[in-house]
Amino acid sequence: QNAVPFERADPLFGIDIGFFVFRLPWLETLAGRALMILAVTAVFTAVGYLGTSALARIARVQLAKNSMNAHLLVLVGLFIAAYGARLYLSRYSIVVREGDQFVGPGYAQSRAVPFYALMGWLVMLLGAATVANAKLWRQWRVPAFGAPALFVLGVVLLSVYPAFVQQYTV
Repeated sequence: QNAVPFERADPLFGIDIGFFVFRLPWLETLAGRALMILAVTAVFTAVGYLGTSALARIARVQLAKNSMNAHLLVLVGLFIAAYGARLYLSRYSIVVREGDQFVGPGYAQSRAVPFYALMGWLVMLLGAATVANAKLWRQWRVPAFGAPALFVLGVVLLSVYPAFVQQYTV
């Protein structure tokens, strides 16, 4: 609301510097709170379902486990999507991150910026696929196989590649 443009563009993204001062902290806080709320909700829901399942087993009552699975898959999918959004936003945080010698990205980190966007979109896509999976199959295959694959890809693109560039190009 009180954001004022600085009328000077950032050299990496071409965005007004006011975005990094006013909007980015708000968006990062929003994404962080969404992650926290979804994580706490998923954990308490899972604990509640475990307790309900244990009581149903004692009482020899059958529960609708498909709806429990679907509910947990939706929560996990939303958590994954929120993490993807936060990862996407982290590409902008590189500009204001303090390094050992200066503020902002070095050469290697600036080369990895597009990969932050790519990983953010892929993780958000995995979250959407997990939510869709809750409606269609109600199985945990999508997040069980997708999350480790994206983790390995993220390590390669966001850690190994910048280290490689730093070692052999810079």
